[in-house]
Amino acid sequence: MSGGRPQRRGPRDARRRTGRRHPAAGDPTRRPPAPRPTDGRAWARRSRGRRQTEVAAQMPGGPVDMVVSWVSGDDREWLRARRAALGHPDPDRFDESDIRFRDWGLLRYWFRSVEENAPWVRTVHLLTETRPPAWLNTLHPKLRVVNGWSLNPDAPRTFNSHAAEACLHRIPGLAERFVYLNDDFYLTTPLGPEFFFPGGLPYADPMPMLLTDGDVHAHAVLNASGIVNQHFTLPGYRRAVLSRGRGAGLRRDLDRALRLTRSGRVPPVTDHHLATPLLKSVVRAAFEAAGAAIEGTRRSVLRSREDVAPVALATHWHVATGRFSWVPHEHLGRYVEIGADPLERIEDALFSPVPQVCVNDGRIDEVEEVRTRVLAMFAERWPEPSSFELADPALLTEPATLTTDPATLTAEPVSLTAEPVSLTEPLPLADDRATTARPGGRIRHNARPAGPAGQAGPATGAGRPISARAHRRRTLG
Repeated sequence: MSGGRPQRRGPRDARRRTGRRHPAAGDPTRRPPAPRPTDGRAWARRSRGRRQTEVAAQMPGGPVDMVVSWVSGDDREWLRARRAALGHPDPDRFDESDIRFRDWGLLRYWFRSVEENAPWVRTVHLLTETRPPAWLNTLHPKLRVVNGWSLNPDAPRTFNSHAAEACLHRIPGLAERFVYLNDDFYLTTPLGPEFFFPGGLPYADPMPMLLTDGDVHAHAVLNASGIVNQHFTLPGYRRAVLSRGRGAGLRRDLDRALRLTRSGRVPPVTDHHLATPLLKSVVRAAFEAAGAAIEGTRRSVLRSREDVAPVALATHWHVATGRFSWVPHEHLGRYVEIGADPLERIEDALFSPVPQVCVNDGRIDEVEEVRTRVLAMFAERWPEPSSFELADPALLTEPATLTTDPATLTAEPVSLTAEPVSLTEPLPLADDRATTARPGGRIRHNARPAGPAGQAGPATGAGRPISARAHRRRTLG
């Protein structure tokens, strides 16, 4: 049409005329990069048929380690040393609760949950100051038992988890990307490394926390926030947080939370009793910036109000520097507490499709009765032994003893009267086990065996369907 405005042509019209893509649409000779997996299922599909060590070496962004802290309340030598250190502490300044050290015998289920739902983990670092459990295969190629006291040899013996956490970056051979967990954090669904590090950065929820007086750990979190305020201003902190968030809703929620504080200072941020992914370089930078405060925490024999919460400080430092991915904590997992929540709610959390669950130990009166019921729940949820467990710990001819290696805390090699479990040969399946398929050909995973009249069967491993993932793990090692 003469005198009219010329018609605009885009990349699609260019392809029609020339038969090839417009330069603005990209070089046709270059192959687009494969999209990264966004969840555990996508990663499992890409990793199918490959051994775990090969998968860990080829993960985007490098390998990922896990660090789990654990102490045994049954180690008599450790208990005697702790009682001597306790003396008569001030209950208002120090936390002397024995609940945090009560051993429920659930560590084996922690390893089962990790091997089932995160087989891509390169190395598991067990951070402890007590003897490893007798059933633990300390010679497993993916396990390192680390002596928490050896990470800070110049300090006195401490019985303070804050002191051990203040040395996380000193663990020998720790990967740049690692996930820190307590022994009561369990992975309940298949997760990929992108769950913990979306976009290559650790997830975090920067929304401020409301802290209550009377809790020693709350004061330690507040002390960590004070260190962050020494290095960051509130306007700069807000810009760093919003640079990682998307959507007007997140901006509105953050501004609303900041207005509630009305202090003009950076509010405290901490974890939500779930797994905490971290970058070792950022952790080191945060601890170096803390200076004398973090050094005093390393030398603090017992938890006190003067401590700095190291994991909270590291998480807050990731947020303040913009080295994180914004994920609301409601999407990360679920928290339940033995003694505060009914056992039915705890069982529901273990079998729910949430990514992870924290089963915290609370104050209860009938410990043995509750312990029996809780152990039955975990045995029903994860009935299959992991490769981190010895074939039969009862066959040990001598108790495991600690070595004096300054870097690791391991058990001496033990003699077995039976052949050890092979990590490369498939394990035989019991005759009474069979796989049951859902409609569509999918394998039923962790289903409870059906009893009479369609009722749930007993909480035992007999007759339980085995998942396809467990079968591949046995076959591939």
